Amino acid sequence: GAGLSSSAAIEVVTAITLVSLGNSTFGINKPVDMVEMALITQKAENNYVGVNCGIMDQFASAMGKANHAILLNCRDLSYKHVPLNLKGCRIVIANTNKKRGLGESKYNERRSQCEQAYEILKKFIPEATCLGEISMESFNKFKHEIKDEVIRKRAWHVIAENERVLKSIEALENNDLERFGKYMIESHNSLRDLYEVTGAELDALVEEALKIDGVIGS
Repeated sequence: GAGLSSSAAIEVVTAITLVSLGNSTFGINKPVDMVEMALITQKAENNYVGVNCGIMDQFASAMGKANHAILLNCRDLSYKHVPLNLKGCRIVIANTNKKRGLGESKYNERRSQCEQAYEILKKFIPEATCLGEISMESFNKFKHEIKDEVIRKRAWHVIAENERVLKSIEALENNDLERFGKYMIESHNSLRDLYEVTGAELDALVEEALKIDGVIGS
């Protein structure tokens, strides 16, 4: 709770330290595999901390590159660095001051709900191996098969968010920050209304930020 994905950052730097010390002690002269470090530290989070998290935070800590965003496929860990040209804009990190820890948050519950949605949808879209492989078009065709409205909303968010990510990459590659900002706003609204994980404090920060001249996304 001390920063942005602070647990992942501590896990990654600890893993790198231990491997580096081991390599030095035993005279091993090979570079540290940073993707492997991300995977090992995710395993620590899953099996020791007890949070059934994905790979994003650990991968960002291990593989981040200055002035770039990362497009990551969490299924096979294929990735690319996408230039982030801010052109005079700034990324501002704001703190809601709401205490939060993934261990006691709704993370595991949301993951379970998404898995339930996938189990229903794969009967109608058998070629998809996860929600991330289902298009918005296919989802709209079969979403009525998910009878539980809450489960349906969770899947809707994930599928729409994946499409937003791909559109966002296109916007960044075209240096279209205003379009990118619109996707950020859409993302927040979806997290608030469909995934229900934002909370009053974060909603208030976004609402107030968007009243300020020059803010293109929040």
